[in-house]
Amino acid sequence: MKKLLFISIIFFMPSAGFALAVVDRCKMFFCITNPTRTAHCDSICSTCSSGTTTSTTNGVITKTRKELVYDACPTTEGQTIDCNCETTYTYSCAEGYYGTPNNSLLGCTSCVSATGNANATSKAGATAITDCYIPNGTTDTDAGGTYTITGGDCKYSS
Repeated sequence: MKKLLFISIIFFMPSAGFALAVVDRCKMFFCITNPTRTAHCDSICSTCSSGTTTSTTNGVITKTRKELVYDACPTTEGQTIDCNCETTYTYSCAEGYYGTPNNSLLGCTSCVSATGNANATSKAGATAITDCYIPNGTTDTDAGGTYTITGGDCKYSS
């Protein structure tokens, strides 16, 4: 797959001063390997918004990356080529969760529910319950009385 290089064109017209024409990114482009030919992409190009977005649901961080790709450089001037909007997803657990999610809804468990301690948390990207901890300086109460975590985070152990 080759990546597209998009251009803007500035037209200078002596009788009217100058005009700026921004070419639609999918109507005209040139290949990095052959910058002398322009081409027209198919309709998929106009609906692909390249970039990365991030969302969080049920403790799962979903990163969605879209990228406009095409299979070949044009062989003739003005040729229509097929473009593809390639979408990739990566999943990880948000802060306070652990696991190895393989979709945007399932795979992360809350450290609070797993440990039974309302102060339990983890760093984003944690994969195991042993990544859960109670932060240093936390004061809590249990059956034995009130206590404060000192000397570092109190890590979960099985």
